[in-house]
Amino acid sequence: MSKLRIGRFTLDLTQALPELTTQWGDAFAVDPHPDYPGGLYAFVQNHKIPMRLDVLNALENGRTGILQNVLSYDVLNSGTMQKLAFVMERPPAPPLVSDLSKPFASFREDHLRQNLIRPILDTLVSFQERALFHGGISPLAIYAKHNLADIMLRECVTLPTGFRQPALFEPIERAQSRLYGKGDSMAEDDIFALGVTVYLLALGQNPFAGLSDEDLIRARLEAGTATLMINHAKLPPTILEFVRGTCGDLPKQRWNFGELENWASGQRVQTRSTIQSVKASRSLAFGGKEYFRPRNLAAVLADHPDEVRKLVESKEIIRWVQRSLGDLALYEDIKNLIEKLPPNISDDILAAKLAMVLDPQGPLRYKGLNVMPSGLGGALAQAFMDNDTAQQQKIAEVIASDLISNWASLPNNGPSHAHLTKDAELARGYLHVAGLGFGLERVLYELQHGAPCYSDAFTRLYVLNLKQLLPALDELAADSRRPVEALDRHSAAFLAARIGKGQENLLKALNPNKEAALRCIAILNLLANVQNRYGPNSVPRLANWLADTLKPALDRFHSSVLKSGLQKNLAKLAAQGDLASLYRAIDSPEVVEGDLQGFRQAARQYLALQQQIQEVSILLENKNAVGTAVGQRLAAALSVILGLAAVAAAIAKAL
Repeated sequence: MSKLRIGRFTLDLTQALPELTTQWGDAFAVDPHPDYPGGLYAFVQNHKIPMRLDVLNALENGRTGILQNVLSYDVLNSGTMQKLAFVMERPPAPPLVSDLSKPFASFREDHLRQNLIRPILDTLVSFQERALFHGGISPLAIYAKHNLADIMLRECVTLPTGFRQPALFEPIERAQSRLYGKGDSMAEDDIFALGVTVYLLALGQNPFAGLSDEDLIRARLEAGTATLMINHAKLPPTILEFVRGTCGDLPKQRWNFGELENWASGQRVQTRSTIQSVKASRSLAFGGKEYFRPRNLAAVLADHPDEVRKLVESKEIIRWVQRSLGDLALYEDIKNLIEKLPPNISDDILAAKLAMVLDPQGPLRYKGLNVMPSGLGGALAQAFMDNDTAQQQKIAEVIASDLISNWASLPNNGPSHAHLTKDAELARGYLHVAGLGFGLERVLYELQHGAPCYSDAFTRLYVLNLKQLLPALDELAADSRRPVEALDRHSAAFLAARIGKGQENLLKALNPNKEAALRCIAILNLLANVQNRYGPNSVPRLANWLADTLKPALDRFHSSVLKSGLQKNLAKLAAQGDLASLYRAIDSPEVVEGDLQGFRQAARQYLALQQQIQEVSILLENKNAVGTAVGQRLAAALSVILGLAAVAAAIAKAL
């Protein structure tokens, strides 16, 4: 089927658009639409990297400045695979720059001021009003014609924040983080990226093209980003002023939107100090190298955790900060850290905590895992996509420790990160609960709302929300290689994180220590709740699969007649595909209580018969001591016994 619908748009999968295809997916034509004379195209992703659903939902109604519109999205069947597809506006021209390693067109200050800075600034202000950020501003992400006409800023929803952002355009702490672990950005980070973008477009080249990311980060840590950039450029004083105002390494050093607006209007704006951290008078030897700045030292501590303990226990770090650096506040912070260290702290945790004090705004550094605290969900998604159990274990250790809370409580990180402590506590709680619906998988889907379900059962399926879960399970049910149970660790955790907190008791019934009957009923109940909320109305293959798993639930009933009747009824209900009816049939209070009452009544009758048989046995044992009258009564009793025996046989048959 070459033409498919996404919302009100028609895709033509026979018309590929190579000029809009990227390493992240393929582009295809979309039929013309009167509301979008500039044209549309479909972007079909070839991966399962989490998207930014929060931004997409927030920007759904209406245009935001010059941002490229993403108009609709859905899951499509592409050959044997399901893929996520977006309909978006076509750019008016190619990107301003396609390769940062080669010279490119430069622009005059007036063009930059009016045709680039002002429209991007207006867009960022619209973002801030929605408590959003772009996270990907660079010359690679700006489309425009000659002299910056018809400018468009690339969309920011199909990949995580900063995923396509070169290290040069990221603030130093994000530049040091893993690609998947950059986490949430801030308006100040977009301002930084805008400053670097203007700097390069004014120059017409990237003066750092020959440096690796590692070398560039090292140079930025040593000199300070703004100073490093200014030392490598000959630019008009007003552009240099803009660079100083936007490219400070600390957020408080950067201009705010009001100051940017004043500069764009031609006014002089006071530049805040961008002086790099104090350089020590004497270096500190660590890991075979010499370090003069705390931030540079923090970046390498996790690489040599055994040496960190020596640094602390010998108090060399304290002496260096006090005598060579002269930073009294840092001295007190390190002193407090050392005094409060638990006696059994590991070398890796110690290295992470010391790095945090030396570089409060830097990423969490633990066993080579460099991530911003809000980027743990992204890093965890990568670890599951890559089946990297070692990385999963590192992230679990970070969550189980108090590193995130420590980072969030640092004075320089401010109240904007206070939610991280709550997130860390919640994640720690899920981490320590056994069974489906909890564990590290639950942590992933709670922290990363744009992640699809990474169940191995869904390798060729794309399940982004609960509306897509039951159709995917219904399709899986037809596979002869389907697993025994309909939910595994990933699909149960995905369901739990997306359906809300009201299902926790049902989830606890999925603990492997629970009875099989409780487990299969809980799975049915959970999926029935999903069907009730999100549909579809009928999933017959899934219902048959679930009915096949209900044998433990049937075995708990006492009446063989009831079991037989339920078995036939379940088959009929499964054919209808209504999971709620299936659940009511197997676990309704009337059925369960009726079977229990019948069993209790039969048990009472059985006990009464046993008692009467015992009394007759006593009489038979003493027959020589009784008279003729007793003999007559005995004959009558024997007749009763025979009758009772017949009744007992009938009751036993009914059980």
